Amino acid sequence: MTWQYPHKTWASLSMFVFGVVAFLAGALGIISPITANKVNNFPDATDYHGPHWKLLEPISRSVISLARASNMAAFNMGAYYILSSIYNIRAFFVWTVPFRCVTFSVFMYGAYTDSHTQLATIAVMELIGAIATGVGLYVDAKSQRKKVTQKQ
Repeated sequence: MTWQYPHKTWASLSMFVFGVVAFLAGALGIISPITANKVNNFPDATDYHGPHWKLLEPISRSVISLARASNMAAFNMGAYYILSSIYNIRAFFVWTVPFRCVTFSVFMYGAYTDSHTQLATIAVMELIGAIATGVGLYVDAKSQRKKVTQKQ
């Protein structure tokens, strides 16, 4: 017996794919925030051993804690996206599109103002996911209207 994705709609598929990516990225960041930072090309907060290391050590630990918390949010978000796609909760799909665009804007602002170009990659992934889901919702609705029209 093989597992088969239950909903054959573009919107639910886009949510499922994005959810799996977020879930796995979040899991990696929970298990090893330093590895997750390296994968995303963020600087390693624990790799500084200059003359002021003792002053910076608490900040370094705080950065790792914040990274782990952020990854926990990604992990949970991934789970929500996967579950919503499996149960085809289209109202949830609709609400994610504008919020993912807001996330894109905030991350791009951070990339621009904080000189963390790595955030731009994550921002673009968010925007691509929002566009894919939005287009999927449109295509699915158009297909559904076509089916209803053909039945009449």
